Amino acid sequence: MNKYFCLVLSTCLACSTSKEGIGNKKKSPIEGNWLLVENVVNGKLVVPVKSPQFKTFLDGYFNIFMYNPDGSFHGAGAGPYDIDGNKYRETFEFESNPTWIGYSDEQEWELKGDTLVTKGFKKVFDRQGKLTPAETWGGDSFVEKRVRVKR
Repeated sequence: MNKYFCLVLSTCLACSTSKEGIGNKKKSPIEGNWLLVENVVNGKLVVPVKSPQFKTFLDGYFNIFMYNPDGSFHGAGAGPYDIDGNKYRETFEFESNPTWIGYSDEQEWELKGDTLVTKGFKKVFDRQGKLTPAETWGGDSFVEKRVRVKR
């Protein structure tokens, strides 16, 4: 019995410490902390905000804090995200505006060194996964440029 226990234990340890072990996802290339440095909305550069916008990706989850150009609070949200090629989809499990809990949006993304560029809203999905018009979230198209925050 000890022999089997040791075998199971060593297998579990090997899987838990490997990059792609059982139950572990491969680390996303966008994992980390990101600071918004440029935002183009409907083709116009938005004046940099007085309060920085911060977004984090960790273990398949994102969180974001958003502010208006005048520095006032706009909103915050968090939830799971998935990447499929150059498509990025985030789902709001938590949102400062409860209306959007359960909604998802699809964006395109590109990583250039320590700069992440996202373009959205390509698609918006309601709580049931039904595609909804972009106007659901204001209909704004955007291109956001973020830089990786390093210590």
